[in-house]
Amino acid sequence: MVPIVTSSQWKGCLAASAVIIGGYVAWKMLKPDSRNVKLLSARELQKAKWQHVGKVKKVWLYPVTSCAPLDLYAALAAVRAGLEELTSSLRDRSYAVVNDSPKYSVVTGRMCPQMVFIKPSLDENGDLTLSYSGRDPLCITKASRQQGPIKISEIEGRTVEGVDCGDEAAAWLQSVLQRPVRLLHFNEDVNKSTRVPNPPTPVTLPLLQPGDSDSNADLTGYSLLSMASVEQLQGPGKSYAALRFRPNILVDSDDKASCGKLRPHQEDEWRYIKIGEMAIFRNVKPCTRCTFVCVDPDTGKKDPNLEPLKTLQRTRMRKPWSEPLFAIMMSLQTRGVVREEDPVYVLY
Repeated sequence: MVPIVTSSQWKGCLAASAVIIGGYVAWKMLKPDSRNVKLLSARELQKAKWQHVGKVKKVWLYPVTSCAPLDLYAALAAVRAGLEELTSSLRDRSYAVVNDSPKYSVVTGRMCPQMVFIKPSLDENGDLTLSYSGRDPLCITKASRQQGPIKISEIEGRTVEGVDCGDEAAAWLQSVLQRPVRLLHFNEDVNKSTRVPNPPTPVTLPLLQPGDSDSNADLTGYSLLSMASVEQLQGPGKSYAALRFRPNILVDSDDKASCGKLRPHQEDEWRYIKIGEMAIFRNVKPCTRCTFVCVDPDTGKKDPNLEPLKTLQRTRMRKPWSEPLFAIMMSLQTRGVVREEDPVYVLY
């Protein structure tokens, strides 16, 4: 006797199959390939056959950790610390808000979601101005970040020297965040850090080299994300801006690319990334995600259901990482300028 399969049972089978297939595809995309992780010399990179995969859609530089970015047409990738604004040499995450306490531990958007509403801008002198609704703007001159007292800050379990930007900046930020804080400026060329060359990670990172780790970032100073990965998260009642995930470089599909339209999380598979004619990066580590992705950059509010983190925990977990993976962290191999609409080439 042939068993009868009801419509609801058939739909259930299809849904289960989709989950299994989707999980397998995600596992394959995350599975490391040890064959192609060796370091390449400058000569090998020059002779390599790069594959055109997309183009740069956005270039974002975050002057103050956890605050809004500068939306740039172009930025310079010249040092391990991260992107630099072309005219002022302002570096990514070169400022941080810290608790006014003996350890000066960093304050992030996880603690104060309203930080995403603190907006930076640059004047013709290269001085940084911070703006927040209902407050007069705060101007941070170059002099204030050079003449203030040196303070030792604790960031992610390491100590870093930073220049205190003064009482005016502290009072302004305290009025916004409603907690005693200071603003520190970090300059990796001058200030000291106890960060080890290769901090411990759950897996070996063969493309991470001594000196890649930045003093004021989770590991390295550059992050990249594709629009395809962001779009896969969208759904009924779910709309997430790419800025929620705070990449430095957002990549989109390009009609001229040889690979066709980008697949979600295709960036996970890239080993070397070349942007434009000169800038080359190494894909050293997947980017692990915390509750900060639950903060909407348009409203400054944290999602009460902790989305999209919950979705990422269901779909983007990989042992031995304890947090979901979304985007990649890169180290600088060859300096160059990164521009919107620049072609993106990769080696697998």
